[in-house]
Amino acid sequence: VIMMPDKGDSGVKSGMAFLDDHEIALGNLASLKAALDTRAASTKSILSNAAISSLLTSVNLDEMFWFAGDVAGAAKNSPLPVPPTLNASSIQSIAGAFDIGDNFVGTITATASDTTSAAKLADVFRGLIAFGQLSGGKNPELAQLLNTVAVTQNAAQLRLSINIPGVLLQKLGRAKALPLGTI
Repeated sequence: VIMMPDKGDSGVKSGMAFLDDHEIALGNLASLKAALDTRAASTKSILSNAAISSLLTSVNLDEMFWFAGDVAGAAKNSPLPVPPTLNASSIQSIAGAFDIGDNFVGTITATASDTTSAAKLADVFRGLIAFGQLSGGKNPELAQLLNTVAVTQNAAQLRLSINIPGVLLQKLGRAKALPLGTI
């Protein structure tokens, strides 16, 4: 277990636990304790949560990185005060998986409260991608990177598909390593 002190004060508010060779739990202390309690079988399995269990079946657990979150349930059951904007969030759940090999490939699926909310979220992401592509003349790598992201919507679900070729990742890595003004 690694405890991470807060920069603002000397207290510890978050941490990370290496559960085994393939699992890591991290987050605020309450979430970390819940993960460790679940692991120790002193509480119910995470699969007893119907929303999370359903989300886990929607992702490929064999991918290198995966995640699932019941946003609505977390906000409703949080022991901490949740900002009103999160309580009113139209995102109900989110899940995704990524694999890093020769290419960086992954998907993120968000389920909104209704079709209209999903359409608005899709429009926001499409707008951000289009806005970034406008700078393609000054930053062609950014335009190439944004071209690897596809946004689709099916009813109340929004999906971001990402497929970044390894060649582009290498190019971006070299560009970052060069001093400013040499690109």
